[in-house]
Amino acid sequence: MRLLIFNFFLFLTYSSPTVGMDSIIFQYAGDIGKYSFGVGKKLLPYYSVSLHYGIVPANDIQNKIETYTIKNNFKIYSNEFKVMTYKLYSGLGLFHVPGDKYKTHEYAGIEDDYYRQSSIRGLVYIGHEFEVKKYGAMYLESGMNDIWIINSINNDSIDYKDHVSLGLGYKYRF
Repeated sequence: MRLLIFNFFLFLTYSSPTVGMDSIIFQYAGDIGKYSFGVGKKLLPYYSVSLHYGIVPANDIQNKIETYTIKNNFKIYSNEFKVMTYKLYSGLGLFHVPGDKYKTHEYAGIEDDYYRQSSIRGLVYIGHEFEVKKYGAMYLESGMNDIWIINSINNDSIDYKDHVSLGLGYKYRF
């Protein structure tokens, strides 16, 4: 499966200019892994899309976790300075976490009214991007995935502010 996804990334990166990606993205933290890399394309002046592969390394508590993500960014505001452009954007992401840990619908011993957690999750975020011409862009995103949004709405003891994720990234446009 990983080979298929990496080949898909390579195909999108090196295909024709109308389909090919125009940026390489590296991100630290956020809901899509401790480290992630991807490719992106600006499709409209206010809309861009990117594909990411994320990883959370193994530790004493859990095994390695991988994610595959598609992110949709919608520009809200931008302002150009002399050599820098600031952009405020919001986004919707959809990510997949492979493995049996997140496929509770396949477990036979779970009660019927148990909350079904899927391996495909949604992500809502807002970001700030600082682009310096010729050098790429740094960005900061904060957001929350669908599970924590639903849990904080349904349960008064869960504060949504405790589950907001922060991500820091670098985007190089070519």
